[in-house]
Amino acid sequence: MRCLVRVVLLLLIFGLGAWMVIDLVHGSHRGPVLSFTLPGPSSASASSLSSSSTGTSILGRPSLSASFIENVLTLAHSPAQGTGQTFYTESLHTGIDDAFPFAFFLHESSLGRAGAATATRNPGNITCAHVPPCLGNFRLYPTWAAGVQALYHLLAHEYIPFHRSTLETILPVYAPSSDGNDPLAYIAAVKASVVLWHQEAGK
Repeated sequence: MRCLVRVVLLLLIFGLGAWMVIDLVHGSHRGPVLSFTLPGPSSASASSLSSSSTGTSILGRPSLSASFIENVLTLAHSPAQGTGQTFYTESLHTGIDDAFPFAFFLHESSLGRAGAATATRNPGNITCAHVPPCLGNFRLYPTWAAGVQALYHLLAHEYIPFHRSTLETILPVYAPSSDGNDPLAYIAAVKASVVLWHQEAGK
């Protein structure tokens, strides 16, 4: 548990510090991307990620347990506490490894503790796109669990069927550089988060 506390604090320090240099340009499906770079995983640590010639796949069974995710949310004092089981269940339903949507959530809003997500309960900062209800530029969800389900639905129905199932093919569309984002930094941050969680979970 002490090691998990250290991991959570490390991730949140990077995440919250990144809001000082936040990119305010909105992407096509989601909102601001945190413009920061975490250290890339070592070659040994990277073995916990499913990589191929096309990139790092987000597909697979859940690699984090519901209780592990819940512990991270609790230690981070996230307003989304109680959604650990939702992340896990949606992973089983969609075939998307829960570590990746959870890492998106960390990168987008420091697990719901910063930015628009504090009011919208929108873990992926999915933009409104004329689909109400909305709050400003972002979709508004009645609960954090509904927001988590929406993030999985977006990835499962708007990316994976179009041959975008890796971080390298998803994030340049999800957070395009043409909107002033840095997809490479986003990819590096997600990889680093997933590797840290896998190390703590003994993967």
